[in-house]
Amino acid sequence: MLPGSLKSLEIRKKVFGLEHPDTAIALSNLARFYRTIGHYRDTESLYEQSLEIYKKVFGLNHPDTAR
Repeated sequence: MLPGSLKSLEIRKKVFGLEHPDTAIALSNLARFYRTIGHYRDTESLYEQSLEIYKKVFGLNHPDTAR
């Protein structure tokens, strides 16, 4: 069974695409889930993907990018 955050990510990718803030949120949520359960191998990659979306959509100086 998939964690809810993984299912959410897949849905958001289909609905919004790969470069949408809602997709970035889902990536970050999944990274947080993996970090919580100690599955660190994928955590950094997911956070980096989320950050790249924020950079493209909002730019470097936006509060959401910084967060």
